[in-house]
Amino acid sequence: MHRQYSMVFVPFFVVILVLNFTVAYWNVDGSFPNPRLWALGSAVFWGSWLMVAIINLWHCLCFRIRVTEHHITYVGTFGVSQIPVAGLSLRWRSFPGWGSVHLCRGLGRIKIDFGMLEFAEREPLAIWLNQTVPPDAQTNWKEFQTKVVNTEWPKRQSIYDFL
Repeated sequence: MHRQYSMVFVPFFVVILVLNFTVAYWNVDGSFPNPRLWALGSAVFWGSWLMVAIINLWHCLCFRIRVTEHHITYVGTFGVSQIPVAGLSLRWRSFPGWGSVHLCRGLGRIKIDFGMLEFAEREPLAIWLNQTVPPDAQTNWKEFQTKVVNTEWPKRQSIYDFL
């Protein structure tokens, strides 16, 4: 879901950046008292939003979760975290968005945001984690189950579905 938003925001901010910079720099109608300063300010403002969108897209492209019988590996933008399944404790959160789960074991911690996963991956992962970890090592599962898992997961829509 985030990937589609990021793929829209990057070109959007590029267009806005170029248009604002061009309009301010050339100052055709004379509305800017110091056009180069306005062009620079516009470029810094929209350029910072563009950088946020690029970092978000980069995160979406790098993000992976690998689940094996013995380990859960989180591949993020700036590194890889791996946590053993044995002795794991879970804290389920039904807010914000599609919910999340915090996996803790000693000093190792991983947060899985279900909004970053494809719709088809969310429910199987949540059910597998619930069945793998003992119930006394989980908090808020019932609330998460009623608010997130038992609701209808929308079918995945591709940006190509509208063409």
